[in-house]
Amino acid sequence: MKLKGDSMSGFMEEVSVDCKGRPCRANKHGGMTAAVFVLGLQAFEMMAIAAVGNNLITYVFNEMHFPLSKSAS
Repeated sequence: MKLKGDSMSGFMEEVSVDCKGRPCRANKHGGMTAAVFVLGLQAFEMMAIAAVGNNLITYVFNEMHFPLSKSAS
């Protein structure tokens, strides 16, 4: 974050910068595209966790012949 403005008048404007030090433009950086990407990533992560949990319970129940109450915990 850089500060931009006249230091004599006491007014300073905060400017966000990208990784190369250039000022960020609101229409180019972030926004709905980044939000949709993050939400999609979270959805796929939750589906993967549910699939792994389901497979582990099925394996312990069917292959190892544990009762369902013990295979779920």
